[in-house]
Amino acid sequence: MEAPFAGATTRSRSQNQDVTQTIRGDSPQPRERSPLASSGGYGQERDAGDSSEGLTDPPSDLDEKVEEGRRAVDRLEQQVREARATKKRAVESRIAELELQELRKERLEQELQELLHGLLPGKARKQPGSAIAGGDDAEGALDGASSISGDSVADRRHRSRKAPRFRDLPIFRGKNLREAQSFVAGADRRFRIDDGLQYATDQNKIDYCVLAFGPGPAAKWERYERREGLGSTTWGKFKEWMMDSILDPSNRVFDTIMSYNAAKQGETQSAEDFAAYLDTLELELRIDEEKLRKNNLYAKL
Repeated sequence: MEAPFAGATTRSRSQNQDVTQTIRGDSPQPRERSPLASSGGYGQERDAGDSSEGLTDPPSDLDEKVEEGRRAVDRLEQQVREARATKKRAVESRIAELELQELRKERLEQELQELLHGLLPGKARKQPGSAIAGGDDAEGALDGASSISGDSVADRRHRSRKAPRFRDLPIFRGKNLREAQSFVAGADRRFRIDDGLQYATDQNKIDYCVLAFGPGPAAKWERYERREGLGSTTWGKFKEWMMDSILDPSNRVFDTIMSYNAAKQGETQSAEDFAAYLDTLELELRIDEEKLRKNNLYAKL
């Protein structure tokens, strides 16, 4: 601060000091540095530390809740897959049923057409006013046609029927009498159903059965037929030959009697199985009386 000039009064000195202070107060003052600004890194680290101190440890059951949620999602996905599969199966079943109905419809229509157009030779069509258009005229036409060919109306109608379809016979391997008896019984049943449409002769029946023979029985029959001649064997003789091919005829009855007398139910054998075995021996021995068969069964159980 400049010294006041000489001779200045006390008032003037005080005024000069005020003016000087005013001038100095208008000049820019240096900004004081904040201690926080000078230590900015420390403040940021402290803020970061404070934010990290605000986080808490995860709860102990968090993993269990996540796993439970995952299992729930898996269950839902499995249920969705099962529902889709069930719906798919239902749709496929309905489609298969529809296809089956269409197939049956086509077969029935085809059979109807064959019945309508196959009554006379040449498969003549029914025309309005023709001989086969209605009841009595149709009968007369059939009678006339049968009189020309020499066949009866019943024979022509019998041949016009479609042959029934049934399951093929099981393979006959010639192991024992029970197998032979079951095979013959199945063949007789099929021939009764066929009613002579496909297997009208004994030779037809024999050929059908031989087709189901295994290698051993087929070779035996081939030798027998070559020796006896084709067509010389009846259906009854063929069934006897099947039994004889398993056991020698001279010893079969004796062996059957011995087996029948010694027959006893086994420890692990059921009553039904033992009754079937006993029935096989009784068929061979021609024991037909029901009361006797029952008494023998009860005595041997």
